[in-house]
Amino acid sequence: MAEPDSEALLKLMELLPDPAVAICAGRYVGLNAQAARLLGAGDARQLLGADALLNVLPEHRAAAMQWMGQSAGDGTAPRAPAEGPILRLDGGIVEVEITACTVQYQGRGALLAILRDISVRKGLQGALRESEDRYRELVERSPDSVMVILDGRYVYVNPAGAKLAGAPDAAAMIGRNVRENIHPDDCARVTQRWRQLVTSGAHNPPLEEKLLRFDGQTVAVEAVSSAVTWQGRPAVQVLLRDLTGRQQMEQALRASQERYRNLFESMDQGYASCALVYDAAGKPVDIRYLEVNPAFCRLLGRPAQTIVGQTVRQVFPDLVEERVATYARIVAEGAGERAERPMPSLGKFFDTYAWPCGPGCFAMLVSDVTKRKHTEQSRREAHEELEARVAQRTAELCAANEALEQRAAQLRNLAARLILTEQSERQRLAQGLHDGLLQLLHAAKIHMELIGHTRPAPGIAKPLHEARRLLAEAIAAARLLNADFFPPVPAGSSMADYLEWLATSMAENHQLSVHVEADPRAQPDTREVGVLLFQSVRELLVNVVKYAGVAEARVTLERAGDEAIRIVVSDQGAGFDPLRLAKPDARGGFGLFSIRERLELMGGRCTVDSAPGRGTRVTLTAPRHARHFSA
Repeated sequence: MAEPDSEALLKLMELLPDPAVAICAGRYVGLNAQAARLLGAGDARQLLGADALLNVLPEHRAAAMQWMGQSAGDGTAPRAPAEGPILRLDGGIVEVEITACTVQYQGRGALLAILRDISVRKGLQGALRESEDRYRELVERSPDSVMVILDGRYVYVNPAGAKLAGAPDAAAMIGRNVRENIHPDDCARVTQRWRQLVTSGAHNPPLEEKLLRFDGQTVAVEAVSSAVTWQGRPAVQVLLRDLTGRQQMEQALRASQERYRNLFESMDQGYASCALVYDAAGKPVDIRYLEVNPAFCRLLGRPAQTIVGQTVRQVFPDLVEERVATYARIVAEGAGERAERPMPSLGKFFDTYAWPCGPGCFAMLVSDVTKRKHTEQSRREAHEELEARVAQRTAELCAANEALEQRAAQLRNLAARLILTEQSERQRLAQGLHDGLLQLLHAAKIHMELIGHTRPAPGIAKPLHEARRLLAEAIAAARLLNADFFPPVPAGSSMADYLEWLATSMAENHQLSVHVEADPRAQPDTREVGVLLFQSVRELLVNVVKYAGVAEARVTLERAGDEAIRIVVSDQGAGFDPLRLAKPDARGGFGLFSIRERLELMGGRCTVDSAPGRGTRVTLTAPRHARHFSA
């Protein structure tokens, strides 16, 4: 090209519409006003003579120096435009397209560069790439299958599409003939649809078809096709959605609806859906039946056509106000409610559960409980009659029990009187023995002693001695009998004192050693109780002498709580079978039987623990106070 001189070059630059700069030896030697504005200078003079690298980013300066030196040295410049950022004086960065050529400036090689601001274009390109990346990511991550078909073959398949088709991955489907995945029943229809789509450039509405997977299975899909351009050529984009789940749900829904309908038609409970009827002011004034099942019709004794669409006022005029208020409250509160209500016009009782099922609507389940109500009424009447009979019988039993209590009290009093009477008789007999027989025996003994001091006739001494011996035995026997009738214990003695005397008596008269352990606090408060216990213990110790075959026994006296005392008589002798006590006979058992009976009459008890060869333990428990006697 022709080499303009320096002045002509500068004038040419002023005439250029685009920013232009002239660079010689790495410095600006010329630039027009457009270039000054682009580079952030107030006017062109601000940059004249400045280092051209001033407008180059630091990381690009080495490459820029090499480019400028090479271009000016060999007189050539890049033919194709170059793109890159430049650094403005204010620190901003502008993307530019640079077209450069070599020129002569003052006899030296220089560069003439035309700068075109491409920031807007770059921004649009970036936005386009970002949009394409987002679209690509969206397609790649989409749960729906996306495929692009060109000339009857796959050119793009997303992962969901490969999974739906049963392919190992998307790459396995690229280049594959589409017909291999279309069911023969749908092949002609689908390919014709695609040809029309490419021709028209529109998109087709959803269509249900069958997809053949790699493993030969068939999958129902919904396909939406649209025309697209792929690498400059018309293609078809197909979006597939697996209908298996939806079809299963639809099938399950149909089955559920069928089950509901069967239940609705065959259930024993009556069902009705209803709507409140409102007046002009919005106040509920009636109820309309929307749907009823056969059981509901049977309960009301009406066919469905006379109920559905009718109002309660038309069917049951006498129930309008009560029913409207109840069901309006249920709808307003939003909670179900169960109640049993009479139907006077039908002569029945209904158990009703109602619940809200939409604005101003409710549903109800109704059961006929008339038989149950009648049964409950019969049960109530029978219960009341039974209670009356029980009350009457209870009163009779209370009266009989009171009579028995009185009889038991009389028996206890009689037992106590018998014990005291027996004791009084014993005391009277003992006193008679002491004052009568014993005194006579003692007098006889004295006379016999006086005779012995004289000189009796020959042959009388031996009979006299025998008479004196017999008289001594008679006195001893009378004393023992006197003690058996009434123990010679001082008045006011405790129960422990009586037991100690008894132990001494048993040792002296029967050679039985009795060990007594007595709690001084265990003292009966009534004379009859003390006498009964003493007599019982004495009889038990006599039994030890007669039957136990031992020379030792033990007697323990203790308190049994605050209101009773307990005496335990035990030995380690022969023992016996306690079952004999239930039927005493000639072999024995009357003594223990008598003790038990007398104690029970006094409100006490007698327990026997014994077995042959294991000894005997008899426990006597008696109340301390007469007022605590119980049968």
